[in-house]
Amino acid sequence: MGKLLVLDWENSHLHAVCVTTGPRGLSWSGQLFSEPEPQAASVAEQGQRLGQRLRDARLYTRKALLIVPRSQVLVREVRHPEAPAAEEPALVHYQAAKEVVLPLDDALLDYSPMPLPGPLGERRSLVAVIRRSALTLWQQWAQAASLDLVAVVPRTHALAAAARLLGLTADRETIAVDAEGPSWREFLVMHGTQLIFSKSMPSEDSDSARLALTALEAHFPNLTLARVYCVTDARVPEWHRYGLPAQGIDRSRLGQAQGVSGNWAGFVPALGAAWSWTQRDLPVNFVAPKQPRPAINWRRRSAIAATVAAALALAGGMFWYYRERAARDQEIQTLQVRLNEVQKQIKALGDVDRRYRAVEDWAESEVVLLDELYDLLARLPGQAGVRITRLEISPLANAPRTAARSGSAAARPGPQRHMPIAEMKLQLTAPSAAMLDTMRRAIDEAPQWAVKVFSRHSDTSAEAVIHVYRHKPSDYRAVLQPPQLGPAPTSADQAEDSDF
Repeated sequence: MGKLLVLDWENSHLHAVCVTTGPRGLSWSGQLFSEPEPQAASVAEQGQRLGQRLRDARLYTRKALLIVPRSQVLVREVRHPEAPAAEEPALVHYQAAKEVVLPLDDALLDYSPMPLPGPLGERRSLVAVIRRSALTLWQQWAQAASLDLVAVVPRTHALAAAARLLGLTADRETIAVDAEGPSWREFLVMHGTQLIFSKSMPSEDSDSARLALTALEAHFPNLTLARVYCVTDARVPEWHRYGLPAQGIDRSRLGQAQGVSGNWAGFVPALGAAWSWTQRDLPVNFVAPKQPRPAINWRRRSAIAATVAAALALAGGMFWYYRERAARDQEIQTLQVRLNEVQKQIKALGDVDRRYRAVEDWAESEVVLLDELYDLLARLPGQAGVRITRLEISPLANAPRTAARSGSAAARPGPQRHMPIAEMKLQLTAPSAAMLDTMRRAIDEAPQWAVKVFSRHSDTSAEAVIHVYRHKPSDYRAVLQPPQLGPAPTSADQAEDSDF
């Protein structure tokens, strides 16, 4: 049986959890403190005060684990050729150094491998980076609080460990977890038991789920989520709106709570990190990160030993001459070998710009059926007898990214517009020819549509072919809002809506 103190900090909210492991699993007690984050000017005073507060709350134990908030961690995906386990840390560090925006002498990184390969078959790793100065500050603070800081873990990886603790993961299955605390919300995706994607989400933004799914699709276009697990049950309907199966979690698998102060959902990352520590399975730990091992060049050692043995038999001048020459030749050979390895890595990675352009072309050609349908209904006159009897929307493949827009609405002067990304076919009926003209003008007024064909079959029916162009959200006349609870619609309202 062992004890571990886990501290999870975010915007002056400190979740302190004392976890005890035993034959029956986890038992824990936790408390939510209002405590400012450590500052360099008063780190000793803050550490002593927190240590006393933990003792007063009976949460103190010597061994401690700290969870770093997402705002203080830089997370990047890097791609690299496959390498032996002993050489992989050096390769990941080399690739990550080209993408980290922090000064290299102040950057401390660790990584976890990803199970899904890249587009060209290369390996992927999820790299987490913090400042070394921040780690030093946390260690000083822990020392002042009489704590032994054994691990520093990003909250993203703590949540991934909690998903394994809760039994949410399965082999060859991709699931997502929506977790949140008092001042944070995070969306993460796991394939099997490995973390492959994470994104911080605003807690109060009703559109944050759609933005998270869009970002996920940009990284993994063909990925399918089996289900979404919500730590907070109130978030389940938000994912149902996007056609995803979502459900809450079974709290009983979090262990026995012996005393909790605060919302239990905020303690989930701490329990996941504690469980992963007891399993000796922390994928990222900034206290003991995966570091490149110094390479042992046995060829160089042999050359030096042979040179020294030969030099003993030579006169002074010849000895120094041959030793210096051998050293320079060895250095040139080493640099040439390294150059060849780097060139192979660059060739294996392929044309990065070409992949970026492919992603941009895909994004430019995207058309959202519900957005177009909702805006069409908002623009057409809402009078009795006005109907859309048939609607077809189909994307236009292989369209260039930019070109001049042509057609009835395209004769407007200005810069070149995007080529159409979709074609919309409508069959319209109206009580009169004048009303058909009104419907035609309403469609023409939309900046994202261009009428290519408007054919009248009679004074009360017509067929239209419309090209849909890439446009900004501000071009829509109507913006879809979340449904509001209110009184049931009257019979007059239902009669008015029946024409559509």
